[in-house]
Order: sequence, then C-alpha cells, then structure tokens
Amino acid sequence: MNPVSKPASNDDDAFFERLFSKLPKDVAESFNDAQLKAIAGAFATRRWRHHALDRRWLVPLFGRSYYVVLLAGAERRSARRRLRDRLLHPLISVANGMVAAVFFSGVLFSTLVSLYVLKSFLGIDLLPGMSLGIMPIITQELKMLFG
Repeated sequence: MNPVSKPASNDDDAFFERLFSKLPKDVAESFNDAQLKAIAGAFATRRWRHHALDRRWLVPLFGRSYYVVLLAGAERRSARRRLRDRLLHPLISVANGMVAAVFFSGVLFSTLVSLYVLKSFLGIDLLPGMSLGIMPIITQELKMLFG
C-alpha cells in the first residue's frame, strides 16, 4: 500500500514525507486513506502561516548563539481561545505589557536623544543657557572617530 495516495496539497506532501521518514517502513505503509486524512487534519492547525512581519536574528552571547524572532500579523485565534489563554497564563499578558513598555520606552528615549543631538548640531537653542551637557562628549567622540 502506498502511504500517501493523493495529498491535498504540496504542504501535505511535504508533511507526509517528513512524517514517514521518521517511521519504520512497515508502519508507514500500514495507514489507509481515512487514517491519512485524520492525521493530516489533526496537524493542519500546526502549519506555518505567513506573517505580515517576520524578522529573525541570530545573536551570539557568551559563546552560545540565541535567536530572536519578531512576528506580527492578523490575529487568527478565536475569541474563546484568546480568553482561555489569558485565563491559563495571566502572567504572560503582564510580561508582554512590561516588555512592550520597556521596548517603547527605549525607542522613545533613543528618538529624543537623536532629536536633541540633531537640534544641537543645527545650532537651535530652545532654552538659552540650558544644556544637558552631552554635546561636548559627543563632539569629542566624533573628533576621535573622524580625526
């Protein structure tokens, strides 16, 4: 018996090839069409989907490599599943909020510093006689870099 008689799509074909490569041949050949459809249906929700934003970085730290992934896209989970996840893992929502707050605080701080430096380079003095005192340090660093 051919283990994959007619896959529904190329994704199903690749899925079954990976599945059957990990099974003994006699077990892989023992599945009938109904069983194959049931297996495909059970794993169909686990397929990778495309995201509007999918960035992946490899970060070497302390002699090991770690990966960081930023994914964003339309929410596809049902309202019931989202509620269940919030109830089962209440700290994850709090942690997500804290990470988002730290991230956006860092972005805001970087933006404000960049605008301050740009303002100073352009010679704009919004508050006469007041300075944060970082421009001499930045100027000195730039002179060292560019001679």
